Amino acid sequence: MFKNLISISLLALLTLQCSSKQEPENTKTGEAVGAMPEFDQTTWASRKYSLFIHWGLYSIPGGIWKGKQIEKGYSEQIQAHANIPSDEYAQLATQFNPTGWDPERIVQLAKDAGMQSIVLTAKHHDGFCMFASDQTDFDVVDATPYGQDVVKGLAEACARGGLKFGLYYSLIDWHHPDGSPISPSNSDPISAGLHAYNLAQVRELLSNYGPIDQLWFDMGAPTPEQSNEYRDLVKSLQPECQISSRVWNQDGDFYVMGDNQYPEVSIDAPWQVPASMFDDTWGYRSWQKRGDPVSKAADKLHSLVRVAGSGGVFLLNIGPDGNGSVVPYEVQVLRKIGNWIRQNGLSIFDAQPTSFGVRTWGAVTKSNEPGKLYVTVLENPQDGFISLYGLQNQILRAYPMHDPSNELPVAKQGKNITINVGSVQPDSLNTSVVIVEYSGDLDFFPLRTILPKAETYTMNLKNAKSYKAYVGDKYQSITEVNDRLQWFLQSTKSGNYAVRLSYTNEEVGRGITLRVGDQTFPLSLEKSEPEEIPAPSGIAFGNFLLAEPIYRDASFSTIHGVLYNLAYSRPWGYDGSRTFREVPEWEQGTPYDLQLPDVGSQYVGFSMFSPTDQIMMTTITADDGVAFWVGGEKLLEKFNPAPSKTYLVEVPLEQGNNQMMFKFYNSKGNSEVTIQHDVVAARYHTTAGNVNLQEGKIVPVEIRAGSAQTDLGFVNFKLEIVPVENL
Repeated sequence: MFKNLISISLLALLTLQCSSKQEPENTKTGEAVGAMPEFDQTTWASRKYSLFIHWGLYSIPGGIWKGKQIEKGYSEQIQAHANIPSDEYAQLATQFNPTGWDPERIVQLAKDAGMQSIVLTAKHHDGFCMFASDQTDFDVVDATPYGQDVVKGLAEACARGGLKFGLYYSLIDWHHPDGSPISPSNSDPISAGLHAYNLAQVRELLSNYGPIDQLWFDMGAPTPEQSNEYRDLVKSLQPECQISSRVWNQDGDFYVMGDNQYPEVSIDAPWQVPASMFDDTWGYRSWQKRGDPVSKAADKLHSLVRVAGSGGVFLLNIGPDGNGSVVPYEVQVLRKIGNWIRQNGLSIFDAQPTSFGVRTWGAVTKSNEPGKLYVTVLENPQDGFISLYGLQNQILRAYPMHDPSNELPVAKQGKNITINVGSVQPDSLNTSVVIVEYSGDLDFFPLRTILPKAETYTMNLKNAKSYKAYVGDKYQSITEVNDRLQWFLQSTKSGNYAVRLSYTNEEVGRGITLRVGDQTFPLSLEKSEPEEIPAPSGIAFGNFLLAEPIYRDASFSTIHGVLYNLAYSRPWGYDGSRTFREVPEWEQGTPYDLQLPDVGSQYVGFSMFSPTDQIMMTTITADDGVAFWVGGEKLLEKFNPAPSKTYLVEVPLEQGNNQMMFKFYNSKGNSEVTIQHDVVAARYHTTAGNVNLQEGKIVPVEIRAGSAQTDLGFVNFKLEIVPVENL
């Protein structure tokens, strides 16, 4: 989807066939009526909900080629999946005359849906340009009977309608003579000729169509120098234009999640979720099973609520047909969401994320109006109660947004506040919004508050809140890096404390910034007098086990089964079909070739008996990526494209049997791995400085990587805040 997200196709929007803003609501279809409330959209992050349009030549076949349904892959990539010769595919341009395309209707549809901007596919992988380009004749003006500049028409309509306008641009090009041949990954190098062509077209797009809100690059595997050239060009022409992370090599302004992917971690930068109406395609598919529009509207609305409640922005795609008309089903879905926003949009657009974030039952946001929280319930708890743990404020009252007379029972016990929402009836999209009014400034007791153990505050990777960044040089290499750790500590005793760091060779040489309260300590973790960590004693090794079959996937972070308390003897994985086989010829400490294909991964299991609780140091050598769990707890997840790298991991063994699981990921080339479990290693210690803590006061503690979007590289790190007199 990366490639097509933007292609969401303006076209689709225009086709919408929706009525103008002045049309009254149709009570049977739930179409929009009345004016949409005005919400702030002055910043990129405040534009929380936007329309993506995938529209192009691929919309003409609509997922069918020569009478056959092409079920493999997204329909906007039908040229690749149906093996259509380039010259034959190019003939589609002679059929492109979309009389149903109406930019004004597309803009009105987006506004009726409550959206704040539109992103159109200017050029998708097929190389066909939806704009007038001096670089090629394979564009909508020169090659089609339509003869009109689609990008220009929509840009002007957005300007008249008060919507921001953005463009999707694929870095790969199946039509360009210097482009790579169609490949399974679409993550191919960008040749010098294609790079020059791309730069010239980016210049056209940012020079000829007014302000561009965001440029949504996609796919390819540019070099760091090429990514930097794209960024420099964009910023030189339109400094305010936001660049998607799919420009690669950490040169984007905002992170783009995977297709229809929702983060399960806190992200330390602006981020966006691109979502399609259907997971199977972004471009128009004539034979798509569409289902109930109310259920689809509820599904996409719930996604919007969760994304906005977590601090992200939501880009929802439509795929107009070859005539430029928006599928009526998609019009219904968008308008039903728009009707909900008319009534409840304050909870999303006039609010900010809170420390509560997203819960299993919904999301909690803070109103821009003082003293008010919005609690959006998406799944009614079975017992009828929702919990706001850690809210310190006095609750004045709680009530449904549209029925202030229905005051809901509120109870406080310790640090937990519960609200009985059992009497609140969900609306037609299975959603309800509760307003919670409170006194004073919003005050939370942080969930990750560290209390002392023997007067020492110990902070490590397990009790930290981790903030992630998504980095990579192509689609297949995207991985999470941990660029910030955060804790809160509450001192039970006033006094002076020393800040002490403990680490191994894995962390040596890292530059970090440590902040404790108002004090900042720039640090470089260097070797000191070593403390030896001996090899474990009395352990017994089991055979290595390989999961079958090999997984050929493009996501390093994908987990194909529940790993907690995994039993190697029984089937596992989401479909219960995965089994393990013993590999007696593989011994620890010796290299073993997993024989992985390019873009492949393999799970390796291993059992170890320990006669007592003890620490064991393990080294893992792998090319590209590795993740490592012990007893279901993840101790390591790293992605490091070739050459191979060795990781040192501190493993806490428990008395008895310890189950270990590895996932090795191969991007390209060598897939030889080595695991060594009886390593003698060293731990180093350094003191950053002293801080003064006051009894009862909660102090934030934070560690950041030396530069943005850089992995802290911590595996065995520990931070201690110790009373000075105890040193």
